[in-house]
Amino acid sequence: MEKELTKVRTALANSLIRSKFSTLRAEHLYAAPWNVYAFAFSWRPDQRLRFALGSYLYRRSNAIQLVKFNRDLKEFVPSLVIPHDYAPTKLLWVPDRNGVLPDLLASSGEYLRVWKINSDTNNCSLTTEFKNIPNPLTSFDWNLLNPATIVTSSIDTTCAIWDLEKCVMKASVKVGRREVFDAAFGNDEWHFMTSGLDASLRYFDTRDLTCSKIIIENDSRMPYTQIAWNQRNSLQFATAELGSGSIIVMDLRYPSRHFYDIVGHKGCVNAVKWAPTSCNELVSGGEDKRVMIWEMSGVKRKKSKNVKKAKIEYLEGEEVLALQWPSVAPECVGVLMMNKVEIIELPHKFLRCGQALINIFTYLQMFCYIEVCFGAVSYTHLRAHETRHDLVCRLLLEKKKKKKK
Repeated sequence: MEKELTKVRTALANSLIRSKFSTLRAEHLYAAPWNVYAFAFSWRPDQRLRFALGSYLYRRSNAIQLVKFNRDLKEFVPSLVIPHDYAPTKLLWVPDRNGVLPDLLASSGEYLRVWKINSDTNNCSLTTEFKNIPNPLTSFDWNLLNPATIVTSSIDTTCAIWDLEKCVMKASVKVGRREVFDAAFGNDEWHFMTSGLDASLRYFDTRDLTCSKIIIENDSRMPYTQIAWNQRNSLQFATAELGSGSIIVMDLRYPSRHFYDIVGHKGCVNAVKWAPTSCNELVSGGEDKRVMIWEMSGVKRKKSKNVKKAKIEYLEGEEVLALQWPSVAPECVGVLMMNKVEIIELPHKFLRCGQALINIFTYLQMFCYIEVCFGAVSYTHLRAHETRHDLVCRLLLEKKKKKKK
């Protein structure tokens, strides 16, 4: 039985990697009516696989399109189009994992807008417009723990903190001497980080914006384009240099030090996202038309050590402009190309013994249409394949049970 399971696992993984999920692309591909720049997945569990696209047109009249997955048609269909002045630089849904907050969508451009979406009637209303902004916005981020707070970055070297409930600017801070490319909240309520044209990463505390901590300044003066916080480790984040094919993973406890240098792309890295359910995995995409999933665990942390081999690699037909790894659908990665969005379904990980076996056969039945019959898995079989972490947990539980007796 074990030999058969091993053969099935190996054949499935190899075939998926070789084919680059070619059998899934036709069912999980959406083509927009125009070129796209901004891309965001919804957080709500009742709106799974819903995303928003922002057009990229060289004129004032642009649009935001909301797209849903139609289970009856088994394809993505547009549900709503929202007119937008100029191309939005970024889109974000309100971070609402429980689906209890109003269904809000925010966009940045010449200023910050917040829309309220009514999914039942497929319409929307503009709830907030922050027009008292002297210069266009490059990016923004929603606070995960306090959804009433948003931080924006601008080309005028400043960042601003906004209160959505009171519809006011709470604070503004000058960041360096050049344009600010990105601003992103960490995994707490108070801290955010910025990247900009001055080739530095700065760490701020919203309770005291009079000072900041410079995490790193690039000696080559090449700016960092983006910030991606590890969703499972509040001390780690990833970034990429402008025009570089490498990704840098850093830790707040060790400023100016690279924990990992991920080298694998042959062109500029355009997007980096961490896995929503793992602290050791991230996905990247770039000019070389590749989407790569990297695993940090097991890699020795040395300054001269680079991570060169991706865990999974996909070859796309066009340049990858943006990526999303949605928390409500962690088995999927959204890939944005020039005017298309592709949803890649990842293979199930074979890390946990009992659940892993169930996942293997579920995956086979769902996507490969193979019927597999199997018997019950014994406790001895599970113990034979448990990891060191599972062994420690089991021993602790057995010790606890003995004490109760």
